[in-house]
Amino acid sequence: NPLLSIAPAPAAASKAIHVNLYGGTNAYSSSEWNNWDVNSSLSLSSLKYNDATVSTIGAVLSKSEGVNDNGSTYGAGMAPAEVLRYTSNSASSRTLTLSGLSTNKTYNLELFGSRDNYSGNFTVYTINGVAQNVSTYKNLAGSAAFTNIAPNSNGQIVVSIDNSQNYNYLNGFTLTEAKVLQVNIFGGSYAYSNAAWNNWNVSGSLSSGALNYNDATASSISAALSKSSGVNDNGSTYGSGMAPASVLRYTSNATVARTLTISGLSADKTYSLELYASRDNYSGNYTVFTVNGVTERTSTYRNFTGKAVFSSLVPSSSGTIVVTISNDQNYNYVNGFTLIEGSSSSATARTATTATTTSNTSETIESSLVVSPNPFTDKFALKVTNNLTGALKAQIVDAKGVVKKEFSLTKSLTGTMQTYLSAGELPAGSYVIKVQMTGWSQTLPVGKL
Repeated sequence: NPLLSIAPAPAAASKAIHVNLYGGTNAYSSSEWNNWDVNSSLSLSSLKYNDATVSTIGAVLSKSEGVNDNGSTYGAGMAPAEVLRYTSNSASSRTLTLSGLSTNKTYNLELFGSRDNYSGNFTVYTINGVAQNVSTYKNLAGSAAFTNIAPNSNGQIVVSIDNSQNYNYLNGFTLTEAKVLQVNIFGGSYAYSNAAWNNWNVSGSLSSGALNYNDATASSISAALSKSSGVNDNGSTYGSGMAPASVLRYTSNATVARTLTISGLSADKTYSLELYASRDNYSGNYTVFTVNGVTERTSTYRNFTGKAVFSSLVPSSSGTIVVTISNDQNYNYVNGFTLIEGSSSSATARTATTATTTSNTSETIESSLVVSPNPFTDKFALKVTNNLTGALKAQIVDAKGVVKKEFSLTKSLTGTMQTYLSAGELPAGSYVIKVQMTGWSQTLPVGKL
């Protein structure tokens, strides 16, 4: 593609490290998984990838007070049933340390905690100050998923594992290298000479063509701008911060709302998206980025730090994410963006699924309610699947049964509806989200960090 400075490389198969914790009997007989007998040793070195090649990566668990057996008929979901069957437990805080990682890469880590006992029990997994609170009782869907983690200077990722009551659990985990795609928007001169970045000359075409990941492997992903009125040069001495100086130097502008459409995404994965808007002109100017009703308003004047960040984005069924770019005065800008691929969307969200018969039909269908991320800090995606349309009410209810926040929505199509909601003002704690439509209702435990 002449608009890209990076020659496409053959796509590489994604490699993962899968680890099953157990107690020495009934190991998982899959060549893709490492079996770790934590009753015999709290460390495991030279973990194998899922293609059976050996890595430099090892794992150490600071403590395991025992291994519980959930039973041979325990179910599967976020991980195979053989992995969810056994779980290491502790009544006090402990750590899982992964070592031998590259300090030049970032990683995704998914942790599984599930126990056929102690209703209401939660395990709290924390990495670099970010916590995820997982309801472990008969948990088949709610993994803790962390994306784009940078190892420390020693090549380690340290996970703190704690419990809100009773015990904390760890059944296993999956580690993958984060797939990151970075795009520099410019006008045809002074492309960014960094193999980790794609250069998109929007003066030449409003379609990027196929983009590469930051390791120079090819992706199926492309981008398209609906409009670009011009490209501004902020100057060769313009600074860096949220992105390299070469990315912040040039910015595409428009005076009316436009869209950035990212295509070729996997509909069963989640993504994080960072957008950069910076201009050495028009003090007081703002660019407004909106994805699925969630808005980030960015002050663009000499902006080196204020990126717009959207997390846990689920693409449409056709594999697209659409960003609306607008302005409240003068111009809107976009200098570039970074897209980070996460885990499967079913793994990063806690899901409630039921077989439901509605009042409109005798047909029994599979309905579901998903909140992602769960727990949330501010914004979260609410995904409702059923065969109904019409008014929809979502309530966040505290432990005393008091409704703390309510949303009135409309579900216009049968099947799946996804919307983004915000409840950042609520105190941290455990809640229930209750979603109601005529002839259908469902509840789901959620956590607020």
